[in-house]
Amino acid sequence: MEEKIFQVRKYGEVYTEAKEVNRMIDEINFESTRLESTFLEPACGDGNFLLEILYRKIKTVELRYKKIELDFQFNIFLSIASLYGIDIQEKNVKECRERLYKCVKSNYENHLDKIMSKEFNNAINFVLSKNIQPGDALNLINPVTKNPIIFSKWSVFPKYKIKRTDYTFKSVLNYESIQSLPLFSDLGEPAFIPEPINENNPVFFLDIA
Repeated sequence: MEEKIFQVRKYGEVYTEAKEVNRMIDEINFESTRLESTFLEPACGDGNFLLEILYRKIKTVELRYKKIELDFQFNIFLSIASLYGIDIQEKNVKECRERLYKCVKSNYENHLDKIMSKEFNNAINFVLSKNIQPGDALNLINPVTKNPIIFSKWSVFPKYKIKRTDYTFKSVLNYESIQSLPLFSDLGEPAFIPEPINENNPVFFLDIA
């Protein structure tokens, strides 16, 4: 109890009950099941909101891609790559990554009735290491390293290839159009193109790590 009081006083951390999370996400249910929709939680805690969105996306994948294992894997990858989170506490970042990973692993193994492959395991963990970041969403830096928060955009190419492009979070927010668009939107609205700090060649998604 004392630890919870400390968390609230120091970080403003408040736990959101599962029923409240579901009620809020139900308001955007269509977007939460679209695999291409991106979500950013700037104070993600241990991942309650992101976890529920991931679960809904995975259920969409299970319905659409039942027959071909590679299609199923690829779209699970895209689902996890569409979720971004920031939290000022590193322990929350670690727990959030772990919870999202466990959600992928359990649904993958239940659906395919097999152990998750090492290559897919590595790919999922790599994306989580890039998308769920320790940082202060107000001053846009990592409070420990004092470096800028950096996020990756994962672009789809033919033949199951993915291109990773890195941006500082600040450069993304500097574009006014981001205020009314999903993070890294490619849905046809007026484009915003922040300056990347790193750009990689497209690679097969299982080799992304």
